[in-house]
Amino acid sequence: MNSAESIRNKQNQDILYHYTTLSGLKGIVESGKIWATNILYLNDSEEFFNAIEAFNSVFDTMWDTPEIIDALDESEQDFLSLLSKRIEDIFEDNEDGFKVFVSSFSESADKLSQWRGYCPNGSGICIGFDFVNLTNIPGCQLVKCIYVKHSMGSDEEKEGFNQVYKFIEDYLKMFKSFKNDQNKEEKKKSLLQDFEKDFLMFAARVKHPGFKEENEWRLILTLDETKNKYIFYRSGKSMLVPYIEIKIRDENGYLNIPDIWVGPTPHPYLSRNSIVDFLDAQKVYAYKYQEDLINPTPPFLDSDNKDPMEKRSPNVRISEIPYRDW
Repeated sequence: MNSAESIRNKQNQDILYHYTTLSGLKGIVESGKIWATNILYLNDSEEFFNAIEAFNSVFDTMWDTPEIIDALDESEQDFLSLLSKRIEDIFEDNEDGFKVFVSSFSESADKLSQWRGYCPNGSGICIGFDFVNLTNIPGCQLVKCIYVKHSMGSDEEKEGFNQVYKFIEDYLKMFKSFKNDQNKEEKKKSLLQDFEKDFLMFAARVKHPGFKEENEWRLILTLDETKNKYIFYRSGKSMLVPYIEIKIRDENGYLNIPDIWVGPTPHPYLSRNSIVDFLDAQKVYAYKYQEDLINPTPPFLDSDNKDPMEKRSPNVRISEIPYRDW
């Protein structure tokens, strides 16, 4: 079992859902790409700043807990201070914006709050992507969001707090492993650079608890200044929104989408029928990739009785929610 399958099985998640529009579905399928938006332009106005508050809360807790601080020697306490200061420097050094891009998915299909929040009336679509395929996209990290701010009002927020604590603790452990080495200063500098990169990726998954019912996962990647040519811009409601494109078709030109939901609409069956025909014409299938991404295995089938190269049409379903707003 590869690492992607291990993550999937641990989370009990086979499909992740992306809520969009009919034009969004058409664009994704025809281009074979999904968009990842600069994190500062998402609909949570406090993106990234939640992470600062969460990390500062953990740092304060560590300094105020004698059994934690007393267990660290002076050099380790100094390094802990450096980690805290490094986060401040990260935001000062990137005052013009972060090159962190995310594409959002939900564990939940056909969810009313998602239809209302992300899909226009009558033309919403919920696209189900194979979990393992998303995990295997080069250069990207697929991670589950954590919901935490500066306080811990629920068990879920406590879990988020504990993950931040473990992130910091892991870097302390790495520092302890070489603090007596002859090249410790050089290694410490390198470790702080790694901390900056990892913090940006980690911070991109920290969300305000008010969004926790979305059960969100994120496909995250970062760009350095030399890759600005890959950034595109689309018109938002009040500004131009930077985004990048992520290729999701395989080397044979196939697109693996196991499941699609047609959102609440006045013409559900006509909409479903045209989507089925469109997907077939665009070589969209439902199958599982093996680890080498070459030999597909159909999902939800007994592989002993089916041709492992067989491709099946996606399951296109109509929303079961009796919601009308047209």
